[in-house]
Amino acid sequence: MHLSDAEIGDGDAGVTFHRVLAAIAAARPDFVVFTGDGASDGLTSQREEFVTDLEAFLPVPIYVVTGNHDYDNRGIDGHLMMVGPELDMTWSYGALRFIGLSSGQDLDDGGHAGTISESSGPDDSQLTWLAHTLDAPSQPTVFFLHHPIYNGLFATVGPDSRDRLKALVTRDDALAVLA
Repeated sequence: MHLSDAEIGDGDAGVTFHRVLAAIAAARPDFVVFTGDGASDGLTSQREEFVTDLEAFLPVPIYVVTGNHDYDNRGIDGHLMMVGPELDMTWSYGALRFIGLSSGQDLDDGGHAGTISESSGPDDSQLTWLAHTLDAPSQPTVFFLHHPIYNGLFATVGPDSRDRLKALVTRDDALAVLA
């Protein structure tokens, strides 16, 4: 099961998140992929509520990558301490390989033609890690990250990494990119 953008701390987002989590729990998934923005403002209290809610509703493995809001107010340090120590991850489920990448924080410099913002990542070290990970024996792969690779209405992967990332996730063994 895949979900994103809980944005805990933004109005009644917590109430909505509870309803979504209850519906997911009723579906009894084997695992859950969350593609970022657990917290609206990167605040400790928001992250604590996000983690508490995940643990209370979902007794299954949960794989979380960061969203741009998780970086706000220097929240990334707290994210790494409370949510998980890895920004990027890989695991297998049967014959499938899953790869998660943190696409970083927003680059808020006003120079984003056609979109509100572009992200700072994945950076060069992440793309090198991804290429190395994909050098392993080929298997069907699902990728997940917060920012879409292609230009979206609100955000996209940054221009410095977009073409390299596209090349890596459009290999023959790639099944999907979840964002």
